[in-house]
This record gives sequence, structure tokens and C-alpha cells, in this order.
Amino acid sequence: MRWLVLALVPAFGFAGFVVVAAVTSGPAGESDLGERHLPETAEEQLVARVATAHVRKLIRGRSVHAEGDFELNSIAVREDGTASVWFTGLQPGPILSVSLRREGERWRAISHDSFALI
Repeated sequence: MRWLVLALVPAFGFAGFVVVAAVTSGPAGESDLGERHLPETAEEQLVARVATAHVRKLIRGRSVHAEGDFELNSIAVREDGTASVWFTGLQPGPILSVSLRREGERWRAISHDSFALI
């Protein structure tokens, strides 16, 4: 009987910790990726143009292959001077993510990655 009590005390303690953590964490907020949407502002449109130029360069260099027309799926520009732009219609894919960083007044593509799920 003692072993049962010794086993249940940590289990209930952990369950209580999970409940307290869930209640005190607050509502789910915006992720670190930022809010994803199509480009709206002038800055977002500039970021989209830089990312699109980067993708075209990758296609010319044959790092990626376009299946007909590729299109911008969504964009997220963050306050820390970084951005992500997602494209569809490319292989490998089906989603290609381009990461950018602000350097002074200009945006520069710093990496790209393909993945299957958003």
C-alpha cells in the first residue's frame, strides 16, 4: 500500500503543476513567426519583392524548380528586423520559406528552406 501512495503523490503533484501552468500562462498569443498574411504595407511589399527576387535567383541556379507559376503564400515582418516569406508552387516543397534580415535601410535574404507542413 505504501508503494501505491508513493507512486500517486508525484503523479498528482505533476498534474497539479500542469493545471497551474495552463491557467497562469494566459491566452495563446501571436507566435514568434509573427502574424502571417499577404503583403499590405509598403515595407511588406518591399520584403516580398526581395524574397521573390531571391526565389527567382534560386530557380535560375536550379536549386529549386518552379511548377508553372509560383506564388507568395504569406509574409510575416517582425519588429526585430527579421521577416519570413512563404511561397507555393516550388519543388522541393510544397512550401518554400525565405528568411530575411534588415541591414540598415535594405532587406537581405539570409536563408531559405523547404518543408511540407505549415
